[in-house]
Amino acid sequence: MFFSSLKYSSLAILAFQTTYERSADIFQGSNNACIFDKNLVMIKKTLSIIAALAIISACNTPQNEVGSAKTDETTQENTNAEVDANQPPAVPEGAKVFFANLQDGDVVSSPFLVEFGIEGMEVEPAGAVNEGKGHHHIIINSGFIPTGGTVPADSVNIHYGKGQLNDSLDLLPGMYKLTMQFADGYHRSYGPQMSASIKVTVK
Repeated sequence: MFFSSLKYSSLAILAFQTTYERSADIFQGSNNACIFDKNLVMIKKTLSIIAALAIISACNTPQNEVGSAKTDETTQENTNAEVDANQPPAVPEGAKVFFANLQDGDVVSSPFLVEFGIEGMEVEPAGAVNEGKGHHHIIINSGFIPTGGTVPADSVNIHYGKGQLNDSLDLLPGMYKLTMQFADGYHRSYGPQMSASIKVTVK
């Protein structure tokens, strides 16, 4: 950038000087020659100043570009940090949840007991985020919550934020899909690894 600006500024001075001097030759010997010579000196000075400003600009530009690049990198790092901050702690390899007293396809009478089984992680009340720990949820007629997604709180997304290990469900007769979803203390889902789904028929 520096040499490019210097090159084009020098070429501009040279071209203008050559053109002006050729014009001066035409009027050589006339009263206008003196005027040409004086103007030529002034123009040379002006173009020299322009060239100097172009050089200064060329020197400053790379620094601005580097600063901009650093700013972009910092912004990207901050964005990544925000994404990481919205994710629950990592799930240990082999950890899982399961229905301890029910099997897929079971026929039950309402109300019926659901026992929450877990391996590889510990159950604790909601409110704090601790690695390797969380609490259970039962989702009725839907699947798992993607990793990092907040489990809704309504009649079909039941929270067990006190650290419960079982619950009694009272459902109308019919077929239901039950999904057990483990989440951290902020109700952020641990994803499909820490979920389990079965279908039961309530008679």
